[in-house]
Amino acid sequence: MKARSSYIEWPALTASQMAKIDSLAPQYGISLESMMEKAGLHTAELARRLLGKDYKSKTVCHLAGKGNNGGDAVASARHLALSGVKNILLFSHPFHELKEAVKAQILALPKENVMAIGIDESKSDSDIMSIIRPSDLIIDGLIGYNLKGEPRGEAARLIEAANNSGRTVLSIDVPSGLDSDTGRPSKHTIKARATLTLALPKRGLMEKEARKHIGNLYAGDIGIPPWLYRQIGVDVGAIFSAKSVVKIY
Repeated sequence: MKARSSYIEWPALTASQMAKIDSLAPQYGISLESMMEKAGLHTAELARRLLGKDYKSKTVCHLAGKGNNGGDAVASARHLALSGVKNILLFSHPFHELKEAVKAQILALPKENVMAIGIDESKSDSDIMSIIRPSDLIIDGLIGYNLKGEPRGEAARLIEAANNSGRTVLSIDVPSGLDSDTGRPSKHTIKARATLTLALPKRGLMEKEARKHIGNLYAGDIGIPPWLYRQIGVDVGAIFSAKSVVKIY
């Protein structure tokens, strides 16, 4: 079956449906770690495409939150580092506040080609910009589909810094600050050139008003089989039969 590329044909998930998939998957041997690993692998693949053939001479700045979206960003940094790309990791929360899955990804980072930095109120906006601006690409892994209210604190500052940096931004799953159900932006919302949504597109990504924040939309296979989607009432064909990363629009 040929992978579909028209965004009209793609099924989309609400945040609650995606949360249900995330909770069901481990019961069928699909672990959070395996899904995070695939997310990081596909993000790194798309990042290399955006960087071009000389990607090994480039630097990527990853913005990582405390949840699973941040873990995806750390996994991406690991894959890019192993392929020769220099990486900067900026965390919006201190290490002790990160989810265990994110901590595990940090511990797996190679010693070469990665510099990890925690951002707090002691860092000025100009300090943050001086870290971000030398990079060739920014990967946004701050906030995923579970956004609650407006981005706050260091996450909001990192979003604004990314938007003002003049650098290309690749968002993981959903541009941070965008409501994944409605497609409405928050006061602080990433403006991405490309977004790699995981599993299936989130409903808000299919809204035309959201596209100025999404850029080109891709979907990445994280190992969820069609029959698992059917358990939550979503009918999905073999959308990843040809490629593990498919462009939607």
